[in-house]
Formats: sequence, structure tokens, C-alpha cells
Amino acid sequence: MPELEYLNLSFNKFTTLPVNSLLYMQHLKILHVNNNQLLSLNLQNLPLSLLELYTENNFINIISFQKSSIHTLNIQNNSISNICNNLTLLEELKKLNISGNFLSNFPEVFLKSLETLDVSFNNLTIIPETISIKNFPSLRIFKVSGNHLKDIKIRSELNLEIFEVKFTKTFEKIDQETFLMLKEKKNSCINITISSNKKLSVIEENVFRHMNICSVSILHTQVFYIKIFLLKKYVCYTIFFIFQLDLSNNYFTHLPSKLFNINVYNKNVSNLKYFINLQGNPFICNCSLQWILNELVPKLYITNPNLLEDLR
Repeated sequence: MPELEYLNLSFNKFTTLPVNSLLYMQHLKILHVNNNQLLSLNLQNLPLSLLELYTENNFINIISFQKSSIHTLNIQNNSISNICNNLTLLEELKKLNISGNFLSNFPEVFLKSLETLDVSFNNLTIIPETISIKNFPSLRIFKVSGNHLKDIKIRSELNLEIFEVKFTKTFEKIDQETFLMLKEKKNSCINITISSNKKLSVIEENVFRHMNICSVSILHTQVFYIKIFLLKKYVCYTIFFIFQLDLSNNYFTHLPSKLFNINVYNKNVSNLKYFINLQGNPFICNCSLQWILNELVPKLYITNPNLLEDLR
């Protein structure tokens, strides 16, 4: 089968790849070997024509790279604790999913074409400094959910379109310095999802103010979602802002009023249609929350009175 372009060997009991057969497939572009019993992965045993490789749900703990045209590599849910610097040999790599492994750090590598990086559900305690615009100038999507992060501070300059942290039980606070190094891509905006983080109870004001926000979703811990609808007719523009924020059923006793003073495309969006859900939180009723009664409750009463049903 030398002309074969797609091959799926998933859900078998391979412990090694059938090297002789694969190297003979000089036109193979997509290979699935997920859900087998592979212990190692050597890209030297694969045809140079390969563009997409899926090896998730094996027992791989050793990976050997070689120069390749692969642009999609999925090695999630294996036993990988270390990635070698020769990852840089994958010069055309655009998507790397290494979630569900045992990484405690990430190597200093340069991948000019990498657009998506998923390091979720590893053993990271901080977001590595090596994840940077210097090393990954084309990076658009970065996911770091389910790690053992003590904080979610971005430690190197990073320009993204999507940043995601979910299902993390080890950090409690988002402070003013957390996202200072994080910005949107040029002439774009950024989507931020921070959801289902059980211990997250504090977020300081103005943490998103320096960004052009498309949406911020902070579900179950906090949810923050902004949509921009841009209608173009000739040279005239009309912009509608909808501010959706779900902070329900968390452990917040206090929220800063300036948390909602977000700039979207450098425009202040204080005059919004509000969909803000603060129900089910153990708020301490004192002067620090007077702004909720003075500013928020009247808006919700007009736009969404059902969001006041369990707001006490």
C-alpha cells in the first residue's frame, strides 16, 4: 500500500510500531495509533511524508524526534515526564497536545510555527517562563488546565488569542501581576477562560484592563463574558456590547467594583446590557458591597430580574 495517505491502527495491542510497513508508506499523511500499548515513540520509524500523528492513550515515556514535516502531534494521556530540546527538529509543528502526562517543566525550545499548545493535566506548579513569544512567536492558543499551579502568573511575554485554565485546585487568587505579561495578538483580541477552579476565591480589580478582551469566562469560580457585535455598513460602524458575568455558587465574600471596568478594543464598556449572576455566594453584607445595591441591582432588576432570586 505505498499510495496510502490515511491509516488508523487505534484500539489494538501494539507495543511497538510496525516500522518496516510504515516506512514503506511514502505517501502517508495521517496516522492514528491511539489506545494501544506503545511504550516509546521514535519519529525516525515514520515516513517523512507524515503530517499528523495521534498517539494518545498509550504508555509512552520516551520520545525521539527527528527532522519532520509533522504539523499536528497529539501525545496526550501517556507517561511522559520530560521533553527533549530536540523537539525543535519539528520545524513545521503547529499543534502540540501533551496534556495528561507528568511534565513538571517545559524545555527551552524554539518553534516558529507552533500555534496551539496544550500542557493541561501535567505536574506543573507554575506556568513555565519558556512559554513565551520569543520561543513561540506564532502561538495563538495556550491551555494549562488541571495542573498543580500555585498561581497562574504569566512569567514571560506572551501574545495569545485563547488562554485557558480549568479544573485546577491549587491556586486561590488572581492578583494585579498575574496577567501583566499577557496580551492579545496584534490587531486582535483575547479570550480568557478561568473556570471550575475550586479554591479560587479572590480576583483583584483591573487585572484585565490592559488587554483587548473578546471574552473572559470564569465559570464556577467566576464567569466573565464579553461579546462584541460589529455591524458594518459602508464606512459607518455600530457597536453593541453585552456583558455577561456568572459568579454564582462560589466562595466570594467580596468583589471589587472595578473588576467590571473592562476596556474592549480600548473602549470603556461601563454602559452595557448586564447579565451578571452573583447568586449563591456567601457575601458579607457591609459597606464594601454597597456598590452592588447602588449600581448593579437596579440594572439587573431592569434587564434580568431572575438573577436576583437568590442574591442575598
